Amino acid sequence: MSKTLVDNALSEPYQLPIRHEGEADDVIEHRCTASIGVSMFINHEASQDDILKWADKAMYQAKEAGRNSVCCYDSSHE
Repeated sequence: MSKTLVDNALSEPYQLPIRHEGEADDVIEHRCTASIGVSMFINHEASQDDILKWADKAMYQAKEAGRNSVCCYDSSHE
């Protein structure tokens, strides 16, 4: 999934209907952002715990980069 695809998908506002019994509905507009960490692996060369740990580190790199971004784990930054 490319950064542009994620940005486009998340940049669209959500329309959240608020229903009131016996009254007209209200609609609230909500926007969402995401910091996404990606770890890549081949076959079973890494444990599930390592893969999740790497993705978690990449997610925090994305947050540090200004949020609302995608970062891939890079072991050379260890």
